[in-house]
Amino acid sequence: MVKGYTDLIVLALLRRLGPVHGYALRAEMRDLSHQIFHMSFGSLYPLLHDLEKRRLLTSRIHPAGEVRTQRRFSITKAGEDYLQHQIQKWEMFSQALESVIRKRGNRKQLAQAQIRKLL
Repeated sequence: MVKGYTDLIVLALLRRLGPVHGYALRAEMRDLSHQIFHMSFGSLYPLLHDLEKRRLLTSRIHPAGEVRTQRRFSITKAGEDYLQHQIQKWEMFSQALESVIRKRGNRKQLAQAQIRKLL
C-alpha cells in the first residue's frame, strides 16, 4: 500500500462506488489496482472509523438478509472537499517525481506549473 495515501484511495473508492460495506470496498481496491493495493481488514476498519470520526464519511446499518446487517460507508461533503485537496497534492507530487525521474523542466518551470494548477 502507498504509505500516506490510504485516505485518498479509500475516499476515492467511496466516491466512485457510493454506499458500500468494507468487504466490497477492499475487493474493489484490489481489483481496480490490479492487485497492487492490499489492505487487511485489521487496517481497513480502523481507517474507516477514523475517517468517520473526522466526518469525512458516514456509515449506516442496512439489513443483509433476514438476520444479518451490514454497515455501509459513504463519503460526506467534507470528505469530497478533503479528497479534492488530496488529489491536488498527489498530482503535484507525481508531476514533480516525473520531472525528477525524466529530468524535465527546471525548478522555475515546475513552480510556475504548480502555481497555475492551484489557480
